[in-house]
Amino acid sequence: MERSFLEPARPVENFMKKEGSEVVIHLDNSLIHVMTFDGIPPKMGESLGVAARAQKNALNGIFRRIAVGAALWVDKGGGELGFVEGFNIEHDMPQLATCAEQCALTVGIQSGYSGCCVGITVVAQRRQEPRHNLILPCDMCRPRLRQASVWSGAGDDFQVVVALPNYKRNRILHFSLGTLLEDPRLRYTPEGINIETLVEE
Repeated sequence: MERSFLEPARPVENFMKKEGSEVVIHLDNSLIHVMTFDGIPPKMGESLGVAARAQKNALNGIFRRIAVGAALWVDKGGGELGFVEGFNIEHDMPQLATCAEQCALTVGIQSGYSGCCVGITVVAQRRQEPRHNLILPCDMCRPRLRQASVWSGAGDDFQVVVALPNYKRNRILHFSLGTLLEDPRLRYTPEGINIETLVEE
């Protein structure tokens, strides 16, 4: 199925090159795009706005360690891409916490989008240092995203975008779910990932 909204705003051959502050990191067949806000497709920018709004809702709740907002990408057909937002709910017992990705997926499925989920954008920030590391989907959410990608038929091409709340002034990570699951540099840690270290590797 063709999904035009997944295409970058500029030609693919240019999108895939190192261009100014944009870096494309290769490892075997994986691609990690490190971008700035002015170089991303419009719909990706819209998803960042939705996820950032959800992240603010997390800040208004019980926020001790980390505030996360997510925007689930849903294919509405006819080239239309919609977003379902969710935010994390912390708990004194971490195993009882609700992740933003889990929340967005639950709302999306309840809204009838179980077969339409094609990507997710995550905006997050820790309360304590290191506050400027990017927070990747955790080891519990990764299989949830994998299941959603199977239901929609997106598979490994399910899109993942990760950013800080002030994403317009910081670098943004973009990669496929296949890359997230297979690339050892994208393993989950509570401290998050230092994007500068990633670029230097």
